[in-house]
Amino acid sequence: MPIIIIYIFKVISRTLAHFAAVEFKNLFQDLAHQDDVTGLFKHRKLFIDLEDLIKLGEKFSVLFIDIDDFKVVNDNYGHIVGSDMLTKLGLLFKDSIRQTDHFYRYGGDEFIIILPETNISQAQLVAERLLKKIKARDFELEDGSQYKMSASIGIAEFPKDAQSASEIISIADEMMYTSKKTGKGKVVHTK
Repeated sequence: MPIIIIYIFKVISRTLAHFAAVEFKNLFQDLAHQDDVTGLFKHRKLFIDLEDLIKLGEKFSVLFIDIDDFKVVNDNYGHIVGSDMLTKLGLLFKDSIRQTDHFYRYGGDEFIIILPETNISQAQLVAERLLKKIKARDFELEDGSQYKMSASIGIAEFPKDAQSASEIISIADEMMYTSKKTGKGKVVHTK
């Protein structure tokens, strides 16, 4: 076999091995950042993405969503049913946002959506649409009965309301708690 062909095979072999290693590394990073129940990204990835958006310096809004009284689901129907409902909620949210939006399971029954290039009034419309879809949805239980849900949603805008990733999450979280304290099942945002 001519030396040039052997050399070409070696180059191709090394290149393929390099790309396989990179793909393998990317797969593990995705798994480390993905929630086991919903398949959504976790809060670890959230802060990476927020820092990237902040570096760009463009406006974006954050929705902090907490499912109202979700403990009742786990306590009365079990955690398997609860996990199934969280997965269905995740799909409902994901189907309701743009491809450019970023969606995360923050923990428990809390979700965060980042809306790039979106001001607070535009984010309000998105949040109200999501809340309407949650309230309209019948979640079927194992016994065939239907369960209704609601959510409290808080909104904050970068850079108007916050200058850092942790600050914008904190403010959106505070707005969500304001929703909970004032009757639940509504959207609250900074003025």
